[in-house]
Amino acid sequence: MKRMIFYLALLVAALAIPKERTDLGKLKPVETVSLYIERGEVVLATDTEDLGKGKTVEQAMENMKETTAGIIYLDTADYLLVRKGAELWIPDMKRQLKGNVRICYAQPAVDITQAASFLTVHRPDMKLEEWAEGANLQTLGVRGEHMILRNEKS
Repeated sequence: MKRMIFYLALLVAALAIPKERTDLGKLKPVETVSLYIERGEVVLATDTEDLGKGKTVEQAMENMKETTAGIIYLDTADYLLVRKGAELWIPDMKRQLKGNVRICYAQPAVDITQAASFLTVHRPDMKLEEWAEGANLQTLGVRGEHMILRNEKS
């Protein structure tokens, strides 16, 4: 009988604890993340048109979360586009994104909102977890009105 009362009290206590719920309508699943440097700051941009800036990747992520109308959901990211000059920050992105995210360089002219549909067909060879300093990444560029993913020495 004492055991039954104990379990009942435990159940009541568990049900009384407030739970933070996430409104699914506020979630913003991200498919593509862009990493670049602008005026000495790390910039993270997403295909959901959200942007964060800071002195580090962590600060840029925090800025993005603070300035976004919704909840950024990076677990859905499939692609990381890195502009030349931002390679120093790739190791920090490994802590923010899943290891199986595909990574490539991107020219500034690439429209991040359209990149995912192109990269679904023309997938970059390298995964984020495989990246190491000095790795030879493919480059996503624009030729005329079309995107192109090409192999080139960095």
